[in-house]
Amino acid sequence: FTPNVVKGLREPIERIATDLINQIEPKGKCDFVAEFGYRLPIVLFLDMMDLPLSDGEYLLEQAHRTIRSTTDHEKHAALAAIFAYLAQVVAKRRADPGDDIISQLHKTQINGEQISEKAVHSISVNLLIGGLDTVASLLGFIMLRLAQDNQARHRFANEPERMDNFLMEMIRRFPITALARVVAQDFSYHGIELKKEDRVFLPTAIHAFDDRKFERPMDLDLDRTIATTMTFGRGAHQCLGSYIARTELAVTLRTWLAHIPDFQLAPDAEIRIESGPINAIKSLPLEWSPAQTAKV
Repeated sequence: FTPNVVKGLREPIERIATDLINQIEPKGKCDFVAEFGYRLPIVLFLDMMDLPLSDGEYLLEQAHRTIRSTTDHEKHAALAAIFAYLAQVVAKRRADPGDDIISQLHKTQINGEQISEKAVHSISVNLLIGGLDTVASLLGFIMLRLAQDNQARHRFANEPERMDNFLMEMIRRFPITALARVVAQDFSYHGIELKKEDRVFLPTAIHAFDDRKFERPMDLDLDRTIATTMTFGRGAHQCLGSYIARTELAVTLRTWLAHIPDFQLAPDAEIRIESGPINAIKSLPLEWSPAQTAKV
């Protein structure tokens, strides 16, 4: 998950993005969330884990239920299904390792001791759940803004060398995540008494829209210099896959805009946004003129 290793993922991400675009580009329209946003991360995950593509829909459904279900029973059932699926994979890779991430995890040592199968299992589950929803949700909000903002879209398309800077501002402006923590011990914070085992839920928007940190925080300013954001967390609990996520976003947008530089919301589009631990757009109908798209 380090930058040097993640560089090797650029080619497969571009390949996956290109394959998906080639399927939808001739139609001149798509529901971006359903036909692209959620499909790219799951295909990449299956590729990294060396799992069959045919299992993608099942795993994607369980991941959605884990994050989006409104009852504890549904969430626990979906999480149990993911644990059960990956338990078999983890056991097989220990016996017959390959070049995939799960096999590499089995070779990991912590304090001189080989990592336990339970830990490999738990990490694999977290990679699946965390790697699917966050990237898809960010892509949805970014594409919605680009569909509505011609100037921003043209800058993304015509200044690819500034993609990383542009994305940092997009990630700040659309803080989709919330950070959940359990209080470790009793203490007082600015007159608020927090007790051990209390649960704290902090939307990252608290940081992103703080006018002490950012001038005109509600505006999208692609020339803004961003040092840090809280969207992927910070410190010891920063998202392990944050660099992969940013790489997926950058490669995906470069690829999409090379094929479909101009697109807009469908005239009858109903944008449905769902809040929770990860905010998401449920449906994003886009359209474009196939005759005018670039042929790459």
